[in-house]
Amino acid sequence: MVVDTVSRVQGWKGEDIRLSCHFQGQPAAVVWIKETISYQQLPKAEFIDGKFESLEQGFDIDKNFSLVITDLEVANEGLYLCQVLLKNFDNFENSVFLTVSYEFRYQIQWLLFNVAAVPSIISTGFDWGALYYVVYDKIPTLIFISLNFLPTVVCFVDIFITLIVIRFLHVVYPGTLLIFYVLFAVGYWAAGGTDPSGNPFISPILDFGNYPGIAAATVMGVSLLTWLLQAGLKGLYAVRVRCMDSRRQEPVPSTDEPSSGNVELEKLTE
Repeated sequence: MVVDTVSRVQGWKGEDIRLSCHFQGQPAAVVWIKETISYQQLPKAEFIDGKFESLEQGFDIDKNFSLVITDLEVANEGLYLCQVLLKNFDNFENSVFLTVSYEFRYQIQWLLFNVAAVPSIISTGFDWGALYYVVYDKIPTLIFISLNFLPTVVCFVDIFITLIVIRFLHVVYPGTLLIFYVLFAVGYWAAGGTDPSGNPFISPILDFGNYPGIAAATVMGVSLLTWLLQAGLKGLYAVRVRCMDSRRQEPVPSTDEPSSGNVELEKLTE
């Protein structure tokens, strides 16, 4: 079998795309399969006995033996294999790794999520744990809940009901927000700014004038917590991919169908 190097193709969510299969000679069979994260091979489309056939909705094979995927979803991302059996019984295999990107509006939503998720969790913890009894009598309870609890709930719900992608390196986004927030807090204090009650700080735990040690410890603690929480969100994303996405988007073939594209080629060579 001749195996080509893996090529990489980028598509956009909601659009159509063609994945090319390269070989020389007259094909007796061409099978397109997708390899899942558990290394299971799922047939998507095939050409056998002179017939072009789609094996799953949204996937087809054209006269040039390219795999056509319509209305791309993030779940379509992954490794696709084109296995070819020529009439002289030579075998070829092409590998294409498809990356699916969001439209601009989805990119904005993804960016806002990655910027806000970790800070929302931190804000909920600090405001309910450290500041609630300081400000609870000054802010109505419903407003306090909507500001310091609901954003965190929405972030957790987003992880599991949408196909948003989370990576550990995305910590750079909440980290950048943290840097700007600390610079703003220091500048606000240095310029003589006060809170609504006339106190010389933006938050009681960032009182750089009276308690600089506590303020510095808070900044360092929040920095460390940002990394840990991003790792936690990455873990939740991994759980969703393994337990929900694979079942929702990649149905296991029935026992009447071949479990691998290799099976189709093996039958023709018998």
